[in-house]
Amino acid sequence: MTQIWRQANEQVLIGDDITVTVLSVGVSFVRLAIESPRQVPSYREVELARSFDEEAEPVVHELVPGVRVRF
Repeated sequence: MTQIWRQANEQVLIGDDITVTVLSVGVSFVRLAIESPRQVPSYREVELARSFDEEAEPVVHELVPGVRVRF
C-alpha cells in the first residue's frame, strides 16, 4: 500500500487516465473526486462488501454494454 499526503485541491494521478482530486478534508471525512474513463469501474468498499456477502444475491453490473461483471 502506498500512503501519500495531499491537501484540498491537490491531485494524485494514477496511470495516464485516472485523476483523484481532494475536494475537502474535515475532522472525520475526506471528499474526493475521481476522474476516469467510462470503461474503468470504481466502487465504494461498502458496495463490494455487500456484493461478497454469502447470504446476499450476487450483484451483476453491466458497466460496458454487453460486458457483465459479477461480484
